[in-house]
Formats: sequence, C-alpha cells, structure tokens
Amino acid sequence: MARQALAEVGQFLVEIESRGPMELFGHGSTAGWFSETARVSPNEARDTVARALAVNESRNLDGTPAPAFAPIAGPRRRRVTWGISSWIRSLRC
Repeated sequence: MARQALAEVGQFLVEIESRGPMELFGHGSTAGWFSETARVSPNEARDTVARALAVNESRNLDGTPAPAFAPIAGPRRRRVTWGISSWIRSLRC
C-alpha cells in the first residue's frame, strides 16, 4: 500500500514539475515545495522528485509526451480517480 501511495505521489510531482512549481505554488523547485509541504528533509524531497521524474512519463513544453528515463523501474501506472488537477487545486490555499 505504501508503494502505491508513493507511486501516486510521484505522478503528482511529475505533473507539478511539468506545470511549474513557481506558477502553481510560488516555489522555485518542486523539491522545495515537496520538502515544505510533506515536512521531509530537502535531500529526501530531491531524491523523491528525481525518482518520480525517472519513472513517470511527463510532458514537454509544447504538450507532447516525454517518455520516462527508467520506466521499467517504476510501478504500473494506475488511474487516479479524482484527477491531478483537482488535487493541485486543493493544495492552493
């Protein structure tokens, strides 16, 4: 169950990275935002974001899909029922 939760968090982190953490939350980096929000060390946040970027597909600036660097290392993609956009909106205070 913890692996599934971490995989879903990874998908969210990749989406935040592709949209821009400064525009969404006013942070200079996704790792900095995650460190503050999840109350983890900056090193752990940086490692988590790097792992998420390596195993999850993201988008280029023009919206085309960018393949993962190490997709075989990542878990199967699961469909998130409540959507990334609503999750991001819920984090904006």
